[in-house]
Amino acid sequence: LGSVECDTVLVVQAPALGWKGVPLACELERRLSMPAFTANLHNLGTLGIYHQEAKAAPKRFAALFLGPQIGGGLILDGELYDLSTLPAHPPLFEAPDFNVFSTLPQAGFRDFRSRDFRKAIRKGNQAAAEFIREIATRTGQIAAQLVEQFAPEIIALGGGVLDEMREEILRLTETTAREQVGAETNVILLPSLLGDLAGITGAAILAAQRGTMMAGVPSPVV
Repeated sequence: LGSVECDTVLVVQAPALGWKGVPLACELERRLSMPAFTANLHNLGTLGIYHQEAKAAPKRFAALFLGPQIGGGLILDGELYDLSTLPAHPPLFEAPDFNVFSTLPQAGFRDFRSRDFRKAIRKGNQAAAEFIREIATRTGQIAAQLVEQFAPEIIALGGGVLDEMREEILRLTETTAREQVGAETNVILLPSLLGDLAGITGAAILAAQRGTMMAGVPSPVV
């Protein structure tokens, strides 16, 4: 986990790698002798799902990626926004120290990735299943805020944790969201099938778009 600053192409921080203020894009360009770009993984995932799975190119589209630290992205009228930096009251996402672990302590899951949760659930690990249910409930709360503040037509749910409990996660997320905003909302919840490939799919799309723009060919952002 970490954060990037797209305007300065810096990796602001990536604790697991020991990086802070690393000019990753510039270094990659120097080593590979080709253009390179940095982007937030959740934004890339949003872009990937939007292009590959959202029908009819909705004008207002959001994606939420499930995990102990929930993240997401937003597309409004063709422009991609980083949900973690948009002003929202209350904030859409909790600070890193106040994620699902703050209310459901499970030290054994702290280093889990999607594949680890999938394996644990397949083995009948009830603690892992309960942890995923808590993530789904939190996601529903955030989805309700998105509906109230940005009125997306579609909210996609992404991340590999959906693979083993897809229907239950969708039900919990939808029920929680509707309890907060009312049953009359018409927002569509779209469980993504891209799983952990959403980010790399979005990266390929972004690279193609940026390459087209650099070549002087007009290209829409999304």
